[in-house]
Amino acid sequence: MTSSHARPLGELIRETAASDPLFAEGVRRAQTQFIRSLVPQVIARMTELRKARKWSALHLSRELAAVGVDLPRTIIANLENGRRQAITVDELAGLGAVFGVEPWSLTSPDMRCPHCWDSPPPGFSCNVCGNVGSVAATAAKPE
Repeated sequence: MTSSHARPLGELIRETAASDPLFAEGVRRAQTQFIRSLVPQVIARMTELRKARKWSALHLSRELAAVGVDLPRTIIANLENGRRQAITVDELAGLGAVFGVEPWSLTSPDMRCPHCWDSPPPGFSCNVCGNVGSVAATAAKPE
């Protein structure tokens, strides 16, 4: 039996945060901590996809500029070597655009390539992740 007074959790959190500054601060801290926890994964995926394409940091910077995101080569290097540990939403969207993937997919280190699922056809390579299909898979099977 469900209550006719049931409300979505998000609505209750917003109402409580509006009336309780201490609760609101806790929510902000939790959101910030969650977002910060994703940054190392995004940087690892960015580096992985950049290297799979054999792009330099300068090349990636130019690709991002072409989609309207200003992320200089030096900042890309700082992200990859840990001197910078923050990524904006615009930078995340730009990375998704230049790599041809959904931005959310950059937050998971376990994501397979959305174009070839890490298994391009034998003899072909994926333009997104750089994986090469195994020719051995085409060997004739005995009948």
